[in-house]
Formats: sequence, C-alpha cells, structure tokens
Amino acid sequence: MKVVRKVLVRALVKEFYKANTGFFLVVLGLGFGFLKTPQHVDLASFLAVKPFYYLVVLVLWLLYAAKTLSFIFTVKRLPNNSWLSYLVLLSPIRRLMLVLHIQSLLFLPILGYGLFMTAIAIQLNQWTSAVLVISGNLILLFASTYLVERKLIGPVDAKLQVGFRSFTNRLPKSFPMLFVHHLLNRQSILLLGTKMASLIVLVGSIWIFEMEGTDLRLLNLGLLLSAAVNAAFCFHYHQYQQKELLIYRNLPVSKNLQFVWYGLSYLILMLPELMVFFGNLGLTISTLFLLKSIMLPLALLLFYHCLFCLKGIDMEDFIKVVFFASAILFFVILGRIEVIFISGLFLLLSYLIFQKRGQRSTD
Repeated sequence: MKVVRKVLVRALVKEFYKANTGFFLVVLGLGFGFLKTPQHVDLASFLAVKPFYYLVVLVLWLLYAAKTLSFIFTVKRLPNNSWLSYLVLLSPIRRLMLVLHIQSLLFLPILGYGLFMTAIAIQLNQWTSAVLVISGNLILLFASTYLVERKLIGPVDAKLQVGFRSFTNRLPKSFPMLFVHHLLNRQSILLLGTKMASLIVLVGSIWIFEMEGTDLRLLNLGLLLSAAVNAAFCFHYHQYQQKELLIYRNLPVSKNLQFVWYGLSYLILMLPELMVFFGNLGLTISTLFLLKSIMLPLALLLFYHCLFCLKGIDMEDFIKVVFFASAILFFVILGRIEVIFISGLFLLLSYLIFQKRGQRSTD
C-alpha cells in the first residue's frame, strides 16, 4: 500500500501542483499580497458573524474542487497512465482510503484556510459557522473522493467529458455565445482561474465596503480591478477570432451589430460577477447605482477588446495598457468622478476604434 500511495502522490499530487504553479502564484499574490494577516482575521470574523456569505466561499471551493477533478480526469486519459485502471484490483475500502489520501493532499489549500476560518468562528463562539465550514469541507472532500474513485477504476472514456459537453451543447450557438463555448470546452482552466481571481477581488471590495458602510467608491474600485483580471479574456478572444471566426468576415453583418455582439459576449462572461454584485448589494444599494457601476467593467472590456483592432498591438503592449488604464482610473474614481461618465467615455472610444479600424464583415 505504501508503494502504491507514493506512486499516486507522484503521478497525481505533484503533477497537479507543478501544472498549476502559475495559478497558485496568482492566488497567493492576490490573497496574501494585498491582504495581510489582520485583514484575513477580520474577513473570517465577518463571515463567522454573517454565515450567509459562506455561500461565496463555497462557490470558490466548488470551483477549486472542479479544477482538481478536471486534472485527474485528464491524467487518467493519458496513455502512460493506463495503469491507474488496475486500482480496481484493490479492495473497495483500501481503494477509497488511497483516493481520500490523494484528495486530501489536493485539497490542502482549502482545508488549511477552512481550519483557519473554523478557529476564528470558535474564538467568536459562532458554533453554527464553525460547523458549516467543517461540514462544507468534509462534504466536498468525500464527494470528490467518490467521483475520483469511480473514475479511476472505470475504463478510459474515448469521448472526452461527454456529460459536460452534452450540457454545453444545449447552450445557444449565437455569435455572442461562440467564445463562451470555446472557453468552456477548450479553455476551462483559464475560465476557472480567471473567474476565481475576479470573484476574490470583487468579494473583497464588497466586504471592505460593508465594513466601512459609506464609501461607494470601494465598490467601483472592486469592479475596476475585476475588469483588469477579466482582461485576459480579451487577448484570448482576439486569438480565437483570428483562428476560428474568419468566416464571419464575409457575412453581410454591419459593424454596429458586430459591436453589439461583442458587448453581449462580455456581458455573458461577467454574469458570475454581476450575480455576486447584485446578490450582495441589491437590497442595500439603489438599483440605479448598481446599474451605473456594472457599466464600468463592460465598457473597459469592450475597450480592451477593440485595442486589438489597432495594428502593432501585442501581448506586452496590451498588458501595459491594462495596467496603466487601471492605475489611472483608480485615482480618477477616488477623485469622485461619476463612474457613468468614465463608462460612457470608454464606450465611445471603443465604438470609434471599432468603426475606424475594426475588420469589415464584407472584407
């Protein structure tokens, strides 16, 4: 058993952390570069007092669990890992214990932070919150263990992610959804990592606002940083256009309609953030303010997208633009400039660039 355990750790656990080094560096930078220990304690205390907001944490943990499952399912399909199917020769109890050990190692980040949140809840005598955190971690751990155990002993499925693909195939196939299909089926790790980072930033800004209770600029700053994180989609959207959407250049579609299509694409991509934003603030902040605020990330993403209509824009230039635009707008928002004017300006710039330099559909 010890030999099998060591081999599984080497083939699954070490390879998982090695393959996702960049992802963990980004998470560590966002989670522990901007927030120090006192801020983490305050955040855990806030969640313990208001356990309803554990739902946001649970969503992030579910996304991480999906990431680990996706990695293991992918590894199982590799020809040199066909030996994993021989785990069926072990007794069910031994097999489950092995997989539970592997999943525990893969879940170390959320188990560790879950223990921290539990300790804070116990210190505050919030026993219900402590039970919720512990039970949530255990349910995720045991459920994923069962799924992995079933997958490892089953035959290799030549039809990759049949169930998931059947679900995505039911989604609309209109132009605004094409890039979303591409992300779901071919760039799921990019989608997962970007959304996790964006939601962490947004939830952090909402939490700070609720602690302060007065300064609405904090919410707009959170949306600004969320847009900067989601800007990664703009570069990949440009690449997807160049490789997969060339046929649309020959269709008799006006530039105005194409501009609307791209706007809808980014609106769909921002749906998780919008749900969190409205779900947490819909009852306390005016709907008009929320509607004006969500225009900011949408306008910025359209602007970043249209930058690729200009000649000579490469990845390095794009990163500089996103960085400096975010830095400048950070101070502009702090200067109490109405966010609707900022959004309107970037929408206008996006439209002008697209009309002037955008690829004509009839070219």
